[in-house]
Amino acid sequence: MRDDPDAAGGDLDWVSSLLWRGNLRAVRGSTPPAGHRPVERYLVLPAATRARALVPLGAPRAAAAAVSSYPGLRPARRRAARGALGLSARTGTLGLVARDRLTVCAPDGAEPAGPDPDSLVAHLRDLLGEPELVVGVALGTPGPNRKPVLQAATPDGRVLGFVKIGWNAITAEQVAAEAVALADYTTRPGETFDVPRLLAEGTWRDLRLSVASSLPADVRRHAQPALAPPTRITREIAGRDGVTESPLLASPYWRRLTRRVDEVAAGDDRTGDVLAAYLGRVEERHGGAPLRWGAWHGDWAPWNVGWSTGRLQVWDWEHTRGDVPLGLDLLHWFFQVAFVLERADVGAAIGSCAQRAAAGLRELGVDARADVAIAALYLTEIVLRFAEALRAGAGRNPRFFPAALDVLEARP
Repeated sequence: MRDDPDAAGGDLDWVSSLLWRGNLRAVRGSTPPAGHRPVERYLVLPAATRARALVPLGAPRAAAAAVSSYPGLRPARRRAARGALGLSARTGTLGLVARDRLTVCAPDGAEPAGPDPDSLVAHLRDLLGEPELVVGVALGTPGPNRKPVLQAATPDGRVLGFVKIGWNAITAEQVAAEAVALADYTTRPGETFDVPRLLAEGTWRDLRLSVASSLPADVRRHAQPALAPPTRITREIAGRDGVTESPLLASPYWRRLTRRVDEVAAGDDRTGDVLAAYLGRVEERHGGAPLRWGAWHGDWAPWNVGWSTGRLQVWDWEHTRGDVPLGLDLLHWFFQVAFVLERADVGAAIGSCAQRAAAGLRELGVDARADVAIAALYLTEIVLRFAEALRAGAGRNPRFFPAALDVLEARP
């Protein structure tokens, strides 16, 4: 697996090292090196020094889809800006907005793309049965779960689906977990919400891939993030494979949690020590607490849901699993709203999420006496998630670490 983008020489170099291997070379600019010919060309947005997306050149409609699809998921100001980019792409003037380019080259004597084992795009063309497929690349936001996402489209701009790429141990595990979840929902659709279909999954070189179907073209964002989606939806997710009840220490979840903390603690740094000490306090205070157990989405947040014809669309199932305390999804939603959207610090976001989730927890059937235990477990879960990602080579969120460790140490 590949290293973190910082260690690989920047975002653009990082994504290039993932997507183009062997005899293929990705070079900045439009001119291939001597002895090479171009096989793919991209515009880098907004610039090579702060790359966030690669837009395919030579296919104006596919380029427009890469920068302006799903306008309903964006706030009005960003929607207008993306629309302008889409218009520029369709009219061939996008290069006047952003000038930096990335050219993927092959040696002059190499065979053209197709079964070429060094070409991920060629692999996807074969996987999806679309010989003219082109891709746009979103590099993702730096953070613990960062991974490239490719929008696969035909030259006429028809979006076929989205390709997620797991590039290290933890992101590969997430991509594989999402593939399992999408496959399950493809065969057993949700009653109160919709999920993208799994189109394909597998590996290419040392990368883990999953391909999900596109969203409805008219999908709109969840307009009031301070209000979580109807509790009947989280209830359906929680009860997908049944709901059980048992004391915390008797649960499979507790065994998984302690094993994960032990693995982080083996790193012999402050993070592991603080987590291990906090988990000991959780065991002492809440070990005998009877809790209800079910499944969770795992990343229940405003940017992972949208609405189409009055029905919720739900994506990004990378963290889903069963046998977790009922209510974690609701705490996660309100933590993300506070920490990401409202820019609250970690302590304030953690302090408010259980209180803001209380009404939803009652609707889920969670006894109020379990609120403190569930909040403690959620705090452990979210800090552990960031710690595991750091150990796997992902980037650090300076707003979260080390402040989250201070919150853990201050809690009884």
